Amino acid sequence: MTEDGKEATAGGGNSDAASGQPSEPPSPAVGERGPMIQVRNLHKRFGDNKVLKGVSLDVQRGQVTVFIGPSGSGKTTLLRCINFLEEYDEGEVLIDGQLMGYRDEGGRRVRDNESNISRMRAQMGMVFQHFHLWPHKTVIENVIEGLVVVQRMDKKAAAERGAQLLERVGLGDKIDVYPSTLSGGQMQRAAIARALAMEPVILLFDEPTSSLDPELVGEVLDVMKTLAEEDSRRQGSTMVVVTHEIGFAREVADNVVMLDEGHIIEQGPPDTVLRNPSHPRTQNFISKVLH
Repeated sequence: MTEDGKEATAGGGNSDAASGQPSEPPSPAVGERGPMIQVRNLHKRFGDNKVLKGVSLDVQRGQVTVFIGPSGSGKTTLLRCINFLEEYDEGEVLIDGQLMGYRDEGGRRVRDNESNISRMRAQMGMVFQHFHLWPHKTVIENVIEGLVVVQRMDKKAAAERGAQLLERVGLGDKIDVYPSTLSGGQMQRAAIARALAMEPVILLFDEPTSSLDPELVGEVLDVMKTLAEEDSRRQGSTMVVVTHEIGFAREVADNVVMLDEGHIIEQGPPDTVLRNPSHPRTQNFISKVLH
């Protein structure tokens, strides 16, 4: 069963199960501007299922943060709350200091209007598990759809940008073909190009390799690694990735966040969380994933 937030979960608050101590987000980076994403005491439930239980997290601007954990731990739900594809029940999500999805009205929190939600969501590009390409449109038409329809960019200019992005992800020779002619890895790379087309400040990846055949995983991870390296050099997009690819996390992540049963139990640099985890649940999870 995929982690869509609807699996049953159990557990207490956002704390270290062994010590009872809260798992604190890392300290903000030094500088005038704060974290790009701030999550504070986030709760989300589906019916009786409490999927997120007081999650708090800072994602620093320009860095790569990777969410790991077993299926049903809340990784995808947390990601979808960040761009408000899922409405959260309690707590708050701040994008570059602005509250996402809600506003204060007379001391009460109410859902924000759709134009404000769309405006903030436009800062984020999301790559899903299952590509979501239009089958009746060519690859280039899929990539530039948002530019033409949402940003109302001239179609010729949009096509030029789309072609550059497809070259960037290794699909320069697939511009005029239809998605049905592509492999799963190629479709996911096209989806990455589509997300990049809107020039987002935040890129969200929801298990982008989970639906691929094993031999196709590497080509998608290679593109993501290249993007992370390029963004690091020019302090570009902030990336948040949900994945079970521990090797990718070890090589690319600045911060690794381990979730289990709706709360963060450990987070820190990959050398700490992945090579020398302190929490027994993280140790057990890593050992099973790597063997």
